[in-house]
Amino acid sequence: DVEPVSKLLERIKNDKEQLIADKIVKKGKKQESVNIENIKPAIPISWMFVDLDDITQFITDGTHHTPTYTDKGKVFLSAQNVKPFKFMPENHKYISEDEYKKITKNKKPEVGDLLVGRVGSKGETAVIDQDIDFAFYVSLGFVKTFKDHINPYYLSLVMNSPYGVKYATGNMSSTGSSAGNYNLGRMRSFPIPLPSLEEQNFILEKVNSLTKKCNKLEVEIKTSEANTEMLMQSVLKEAFNNQ
Repeated sequence: DVEPVSKLLERIKNDKEQLIADKIVKKGKKQESVNIENIKPAIPISWMFVDLDDITQFITDGTHHTPTYTDKGKVFLSAQNVKPFKFMPENHKYISEDEYKKITKNKKPEVGDLLVGRVGSKGETAVIDQDIDFAFYVSLGFVKTFKDHINPYYLSLVMNSPYGVKYATGNMSSTGSSAGNYNLGRMRSFPIPLPSLEEQNFILEKVNSLTKKCNKLEVEIKTSEANTEMLMQSVLKEAFNNQ
């Protein structure tokens, strides 16, 4: 008993067309992806494959020039601050207020947007979950989300999945001897397996529940290993003392 995906896409299309008409965003340039049909997963008949750019406000990257760093000021991040599912802004550099304003003009990161590793990364993605002002380097892709229509954590789940990693790895340019770059045009063309918003939320609840169980099991295993080691040491000590 959920809304058809077609209705969701219609609302997103209308909102994006309005943003483009108001000249708030520009239509992103896509690039044909490589061997995508070989890795696309099977999806329920009620879902649809939709390009990432078509269900987000826009996709871009950070500044292409190395800024002048300062001792204090605004936070400046790079690919090292993003790991799968983890936004880690703690270890950062600083830039001036003026440079921050130039870099973030028309692309200011907000809570619920996505950062994607582009350079030397397999598309590692994290949701911005801290309300801080920061600018970022070209090594990071930036996905401005429609938070009312798409759960950003669902997008992060897809992009960090084995399917997402295969897509990012297969669509990197300048791979040779360099670190490789996850092409923005191909990032925009990434086919997202899209269910309704209700199903997105349900999937995330299920994943979170399973993750908690896995974490609990991991703690229990480590505790058991520690107890086993202590028991073994006790047995060895007893055996040597009785000789």
